[in-house]
Amino acid sequence: MYKKCRIFAVLLLILLVLIGCGHQDGDPVADVSLQDLLERATAPISAAGVGTVGVYVDVTTSMRGFLDGSGKTDTLYSLCLNTLGRQIASNYENVTFYRVDTPLWKVIEPEDVLEKARNTSYYKKSETFPKGKYDRLKEVDGYGNGYDSLCLTAALEEGTSYDLFILITDLYENSIGTNTNANSFISKIQQLTDLNDGKVFGLIGVKSIFAGPIYDTGPNGTSVYYGVDSPSYRPFYILLRGYPEHVQDFCGTLGKRLEALDAERGTDYEISVFYEAPFWGLDNTAWKECANQLSPKKKFLWQEDLTVTVRDAAHPADTRELPVFGYQMSGKNAFQDHLYFAYSIAPPQREGFHMLAQEIGENASVSFLPEGKKVLCELPCLVREQNMRCWDGKAFDSDGRKDAFEVCGLYYDREEETLYAELSLDRTRLCGGLWRLDWKHVLEPRVNASNSWLTDWQSPEGVNADYSKTERLLDYAAPILKKMSDTESCVLHGTAYLNIQE
Repeated sequence: MYKKCRIFAVLLLILLVLIGCGHQDGDPVADVSLQDLLERATAPISAAGVGTVGVYVDVTTSMRGFLDGSGKTDTLYSLCLNTLGRQIASNYENVTFYRVDTPLWKVIEPEDVLEKARNTSYYKKSETFPKGKYDRLKEVDGYGNGYDSLCLTAALEEGTSYDLFILITDLYENSIGTNTNANSFISKIQQLTDLNDGKVFGLIGVKSIFAGPIYDTGPNGTSVYYGVDSPSYRPFYILLRGYPEHVQDFCGTLGKRLEALDAERGTDYEISVFYEAPFWGLDNTAWKECANQLSPKKKFLWQEDLTVTVRDAAHPADTRELPVFGYQMSGKNAFQDHLYFAYSIAPPQREGFHMLAQEIGENASVSFLPEGKKVLCELPCLVREQNMRCWDGKAFDSDGRKDAFEVCGLYYDREEETLYAELSLDRTRLCGGLWRLDWKHVLEPRVNASNSWLTDWQSPEGVNADYSKTERLLDYAAPILKKMSDTESCVLHGTAYLNIQE
């Protein structure tokens, strides 16, 4: 008798657990969407919207060599300064200039900085010029004094206040005898990359004839003379930071101006804008239907007389009613192995899906549609944030059953502008109740071949240094490239609600 009571108690407990996991008739079901469901593409900012521009000119003495050591004005560096000055003057109104040397000086009097920088006499300490021309910024005192100051690092820090930051430099941070200050410059790039303020970096590299000293090179920060015996070339750079459209517009315009100077891309100059436009994907607001042929007699899959009111966590006033599907788990009316959920692609998103299909799509024959076999475009994607959550009477609580279903595929029907997600459930890991299934289809980060020039332009360090290239160039770009590779674009953040019956 005691043994029977124990068995009955266990069965009753199991029943209560299953009931607690399910939905009671008449109870409202409300859900809160996870934040960041959809990676919306931000509206582009037009070039005309550039409010403020900060132009920072590296006037340390090593930059003087780009004028060929004799004050000539026909080197590519000098010609680039001239066309750069005209580009800035004709496109932007609110421009502030800085001299970057010991460490940072703001230009006070009206001065055509980029034109003056075409003369070797401009490359000396700012404090040696008459007072009142340049104002040393007090807020950057922590970056040191003299030619051991962190001038490039200070420029990056101070330039965050501008819509568009422009730095002309050879990417050699000030240092005396150690060449360790480059690490501070790299750290500052890392900090700015992590800001997530919507701004991106751009880099334009230009090779110009060079003759003169190069300071702070090698592991011991020694100085060398380069190009004084024979014509030699060395790169200088224009480092930009701003909103994507601003940086892209600037780089595109300057590229055309360099071509007008007979400079050839790939030989004389290179350009990288470190930005991939986010893909405008779909979430549960695009829900269309369950694409399986539903049985009107509730044999294995049917639509319940029940909906879930979904509220956006970031915008509580935005709600949407999503259907719940009944799901027979065992017996002769057990469900089919695979479920298909359809999402509508709105007109603003269609061009993006067309391009995505051309780039990575593969033809696949499917047979789950009512009309029978059809060739759709399969989009190979990674699966992220897969999980199942059970309704506990108040909310959908994580149950740790993320492996109870498999996300099998993602199919795009261009004719119908519909996206289909294919899921397969593991019956051995399920129990009855009302469940929410979550998953993300994301694009694998793409390698941008246009940035490969960074490797070609990098010099070895130390005794094997190649002064026609730049030491630690890849170190400077590494935080930016890593940020790009870590950014995944969401094609679909899917959500489905199943009322599973045993």
